[in-house]
Amino acid sequence: MDNFQDFDMESATLTPMNSTVPNDISVFGNEGIINVPHISEKPVRVYEMESGEEMAFPWLFPCEDDNFMGQVLENHIPSNDSIAGGLTNLLMVSVGARFMLMRNIKTENGLVNGAIGTIVNITFTNDKDKPSCIYVKFDDPKIGRSQESLDETVTVTLKVLKKSKELQSYFNKSSNKTMHFFNIIGGKGTEVYKIRIYQKARFDMIKEGMTFKFQNALKKTSTDLWITSKSVIAYAASVETSQEVDIPTLPENSPAQGEPKPLKDALQSPDKSQVTGKIFKVSPLKYRQEGSLAVKSIMIKDSTSVAKVCLFNKNVLSPFNVGDTVKVTNVYPKVFQTRKQLTTCPTSSCEFVADNNVQLGEEDMDCANLDPDFSEELENTMPEEIVLTDFTDVDVYICCDNAACRQKKYVDRECPVCKRTSSIKKTFRVTFLFKKGEKQDLKTTVFKSMLDNILQEELKVDTKEELIHMLISRLPIRFKSCISANNTFYNITK
Repeated sequence: MDNFQDFDMESATLTPMNSTVPNDISVFGNEGIINVPHISEKPVRVYEMESGEEMAFPWLFPCEDDNFMGQVLENHIPSNDSIAGGLTNLLMVSVGARFMLMRNIKTENGLVNGAIGTIVNITFTNDKDKPSCIYVKFDDPKIGRSQESLDETVTVTLKVLKKSKELQSYFNKSSNKTMHFFNIIGGKGTEVYKIRIYQKARFDMIKEGMTFKFQNALKKTSTDLWITSKSVIAYAASVETSQEVDIPTLPENSPAQGEPKPLKDALQSPDKSQVTGKIFKVSPLKYRQEGSLAVKSIMIKDSTSVAKVCLFNKNVLSPFNVGDTVKVTNVYPKVFQTRKQLTTCPTSSCEFVADNNVQLGEEDMDCANLDPDFSEELENTMPEEIVLTDFTDVDVYICCDNAACRQKKYVDRECPVCKRTSSIKKTFRVTFLFKKGEKQDLKTTVFKSMLDNILQEELKVDTKEELIHMLISRLPIRFKSCISANNTFYNITK
């Protein structure tokens, strides 16, 4: 297996039932190491792969059992292609094959759908027919590495000018745990930094007026540092700050809509920001989360940078045009498909403001054209006559009352996102059959917010039975709407 040309290849994919994404991804330099129990080195009929051709298959695995490699592989691979999604149930690979991820595995590390690389090595267990893992070197050297490993580390000695009155916290979805930290403002001479400290045990140690040495601090921006578990905090000889220095507020005391920042800083800031920029690209409107979340993206530019801003729900309704200048509040940076973007939250607002006098060029358009969100076209953008004729199922449930969780359904009496347990708010969803033109008995799921929009009234119900009777009395329900390929309604009118 020293040379790719020595092997015959057949392109295929495996889609086992009850599949899950592997949890054991580690990093070997800039090469992702991923266990793949369903890859064989045995050659099959000749497959002519041109230089640079990409071979793709989904990262779908039969089980999460750590002892999987000790089991009989054939027991987990469907023998009939029809129960494997119609796809061939065995994939042949070799060193040198081009490789593409087709599932988001760890977005913060760049391991996302579309990431491309080359297989550089395959290792095996004692059984030569069953490879234990493959080594992939991605074309982008940043892929497979955590954002933390990409950040520059610095060592600074600073006097504590301000400190949080209490520990702060947030729920980290990717690690599924609550993160605790506190903030300080530190300075030396004319230099001032905002510092987020994740070592909560040091809360009582850090006091205003004292000086500390912060070793291996992550430099998030030119004036923002993070202290993580890998950082060292030490008492140090006193340093002073200039009396003329402007001491910023602590992040938790910042304006509710975020501090105004240029795009360049907002893309790096660990805190929410307020940005202003000129629009040079607008994406089609899409719906996510079973039609409950309207999504639209805009590309904007200011004097420092360009940025993609992802908007949700009420903020997508404005008639955005190229050349408009907008101010967007409460945005924060997020990595999507290896690119940084700014994302809004439920408390964000988007409004048109005076022209920022920034000139747009062809290179700006090229930047937007690389993003798939701006190339996707909607299947149908003309409103059609829709008739909701019947419904097959209704679900009334308690949802989270935290705006950031977007009415997430409680599971085991708690919100699966923020872990709150105190909400008594109820919402619902209904599975309707509807008619569109000559087509009848089409199926769609409608959530409360969308049904309120369709009926132009707010439905308040406490029980499933109450909702059923309320809906029956209103059938058939007629309205006009655009409709997506997965039968989601948008741009609804009477």
